[in-house]
Amino acid sequence: DLCAGIRQALESEDVTGLYHLGSGVETSVNRLVEHIRSMVDDSIEVLYEPRRAGEIDRNYSDITRARSELGFSPSVGLEEGLRLTWKWFEEAQ
Repeated sequence: DLCAGIRQALESEDVTGLYHLGSGVETSVNRLVEHIRSMVDDSIEVLYEPRRAGEIDRNYSDITRARSELGFSPSVGLEEGLRLTWKWFEEAQ
């Protein structure tokens, strides 16, 4: 999806600045860990540490502008994307 979005921006004659590319869906780090555990090893331990100065509470990609100006539309969900990425790393070894 990211490569497709970058290509859409490169091929567009009307690019005017920066675009957020992503799923457009906020996902917590805890949810991300759940997905990874389900694919890899559910015994992975997560260590919670005190917040560091400057850390943000929430972050996600608002793809509204990329969708409207570039026609960007993500086609791979988080779980599938993680699964495909993990498969690629396993095969690349």
